[in-house]
Amino acid sequence: MTLSRIVILLVALAPAPSSAPAHADEAPSPAELGFYVAIQLDEQGQLDKALPLYAARARETLTQHDRLRYAAALLRAGQPEGAKAVFDRLASEVGSVEHGSAGRAYAPAICASTALLAGSPAVAVPYAHAASAAERRDAGRRLLLVRALVAAGEPAAARPLLAGLAGEAGDWGDGPRIELARAELATGEVKAARTLLARAVPTSLGQMFQDSVRANLALRDHNWQKAAQVLEAAERKVPRSLADDRKVDGAWRNIQREVRSAALRRALALWHLGKQPAAVAEARRASATDEEYVRAAASILLA
Repeated sequence: MTLSRIVILLVALAPAPSSAPAHADEAPSPAELGFYVAIQLDEQGQLDKALPLYAARARETLTQHDRLRYAAALLRAGQPEGAKAVFDRLASEVGSVEHGSAGRAYAPAICASTALLAGSPAVAVPYAHAASAAERRDAGRRLLLVRALVAAGEPAAARPLLAGLAGEAGDWGDGPRIELARAELATGEVKAARTLLARAVPTSLGQMFQDSVRANLALRDHNWQKAAQVLEAAERKVPRSLADDRKVDGAWRNIQREVRSAALRRALALWHLGKQPAAVAEARRASATDEEYVRAAASILLA
């Protein structure tokens, strides 16, 4: 059955509107129904068929969320120019079309984060630059820029930013400090990363993030046994369902991403230890992530 016939069938099976107000019982539009078909197709690896349905949804609602989803799909489909056109439009807008966003100043950061999740750091860099330039005192935006530069293979460009951030980190909370340590380690600044990670973290959630980053030190040294142990300890500090459940509340999404990233790295360590069945189990858990580079790496282990 073709996609068009699936959508037509869904429309035909939708409940007919009654005399109640239109917003209560109105049949879903083809774009709404097509959107649910798109998700299923995407999950089945048929992104080429899902893409026009994502586009229809974005055109119909004009919400930032739907347009960002479409841009991410374009990036995953190898169409960066189309994605950049969507990002540029979002970054230039201000007003009701943003449907509740905090304004134009935040859009470049959201575009950069979306591109990173979609595995396109080179696309993310200019938007991260714009976000940082719009509010130079915002450490979070500078950390985003560092993350984009490192992921795009430009650690030298990230190091001056890291030096400035390190000078401000003394009064930071645990979350930003741990992210700074992650960035320091990614650019080869191991001593600086160890110093940032030496501070005790009081909460189990914070400890999970800190252990996850500490494991990168062991991975860097090819100490597979220690890496596997540290990552297992990290995963135990949060509910296991975070990695296993397909969907979680938005407030938990970054935590779920970190847990699945930890699962991927633990899979790598277990593989090097000759524990292939356990490695495959961890890689399968990691493959459910919405971070494209984690999903792609997990797919390689599962191949």
